[in-house]
Amino acid sequence: MATCIPVLQRFPGGQSTTSFLATAMGETTSAQQWVRIFEEAHGFDTWGQLEEARESYAKLSRLIQDGRGSLPLSQAQLVTLDQFVSVISARLNGLATGALDGVNSSAMAPLKDVLRQLFQSSESCPFPGELLQYTNTPGASAGRVGAASSDGIKTMGADDDDDDDGDVGGGGASMTSSVQGTLLPALPASAGTTIEIRIDKIGLKDAERYIDPFIDVSVVDAVGRPIGTRQSTPGSSKPREAQHVLFGHTVHLQASLDEMGESSAVIFEFIHYKPKDGKNSVRCWCFVDHEDLKSGAQALELYKKPTKPDRKKLKLFTVKPLYLHVELVVRG
Repeated sequence: MATCIPVLQRFPGGQSTTSFLATAMGETTSAQQWVRIFEEAHGFDTWGQLEEARESYAKLSRLIQDGRGSLPLSQAQLVTLDQFVSVISARLNGLATGALDGVNSSAMAPLKDVLRQLFQSSESCPFPGELLQYTNTPGASAGRVGAASSDGIKTMGADDDDDDDGDVGGGGASMTSSVQGTLLPALPASAGTTIEIRIDKIGLKDAERYIDPFIDVSVVDAVGRPIGTRQSTPGSSKPREAQHVLFGHTVHLQASLDEMGESSAVIFEFIHYKPKDGKNSVRCWCFVDHEDLKSGAQALELYKKPTKPDRKKLKLFTVKPLYLHVELVVRG
């Protein structure tokens, strides 16, 4: 009887046959699961079962954010996923507020094909043009994707420049923001102890000059690995106070206090749009340690970029009394 001897074939990137097939199977499984949950959510949405639609859309968004960090996706695929999650979040906001001027259920239908085509090619996947208005800075969301630093820890939203006064451009701040945000509903009570954070305002000496500014919020573990789903506020369109950009948005963390672990933290990045470079840029950042996640108002120190999720070797952004002002509510 002939004996079958496995052949160790190498694929691009040095992957063996086994690891290549495992990757392919992982992508296929994720795609099938995401399509199935989207069909479920859109079905509820179409039939007017709005609470069920919200739960399914939120579940899909969390799964995609988790897969975004674990699957070997190209930059083009990551951009498409960011756009997809932005539209899902816009629909969730509409379901939560009852707004009639946002994305509706029928407009969501083309997203099914986006998911189906996503893993067929590592090149850019066509995104429905009519939905680009609901994504953060349409067509340029790649500017928010982090890069790996030399120590292997992801440095979120880092730029190569120092964001000097001339970088923002001379057009002044936009008071009609195009940034929709990716905020998600609160976790169910069954999730355990949950945290909501109202982001009030941030102090900056040149607050009036930023275009479409928003706050990116993420939860990380002791070494900076992401936990749960990353979210961003809508862009600030409120009049600026002296040396302050106003927000007034509430973020519901997508990980319970128990899931986060004792050495975790919540990271806040202040991001604005730079027309000169055609991308978003991190200006400064701050964080709340796990031990400080308690109900009440806090004023958080600002640090220089790049963002360091491991919270080591920090440099103050300013010595002036300017902070990110937040209010936390811990439930359960």
